[in-house]
Amino acid sequence: MKAGGKIADLPREEALRSFLLLEAFLEFGQIAAEFSGKIVLLGRRLPEENEPASFQDTLREARSMFGKWNMEILTLLHSERALGFQEIRRSLGPVSTAVLSKKLNWLEQREIIRRSVITTRHPRVRYALTEGGLTLFKLAEPLFLYLRLRDLIPSQESVSEKPKHPAINHLFGG
Repeated sequence: MKAGGKIADLPREEALRSFLLLEAFLEFGQIAAEFSGKIVLLGRRLPEENEPASFQDTLREARSMFGKWNMEILTLLHSERALGFQEIRRSLGPVSTAVLSKKLNWLEQREIIRRSVITTRHPRVRYALTEGGLTLFKLAEPLFLYLRLRDLIPSQESVSEKPKHPAINHLFGG
């Protein structure tokens, strides 16, 4: 859906899909906010507005996790299940051995991936997501879906008018 476009101007099926995507992401956003509130309470950290240390901690963690190559490695391991060092390097393209090694070590230290040594005549290593890594991927996946599908999702403003398509009027109480 183009910026500034109205859901009522879309073909019927596309309008329905767009509205349902918006509704699903709004619902998920509410659930995620409630979940975050619970986690804050369970983690014994009181949310304080404009708390610089908390904001800086969050920003530092986000920059570390979403830094160059980390998400590529996690996505690759999520889709391939387990890979060796050279398989990861070939799949990623222009990453140096030193940088890849550093990134893999960083992820391993945080227990997001696990490194297994396969003892054969020529020992090899395999990398795979841990349960924590799988959980991290599951938590991040809705964000990635939203970013990937945002051109199909109407803004809330564009659905403020009642659509002219009878198939979705009932969704607006019409």
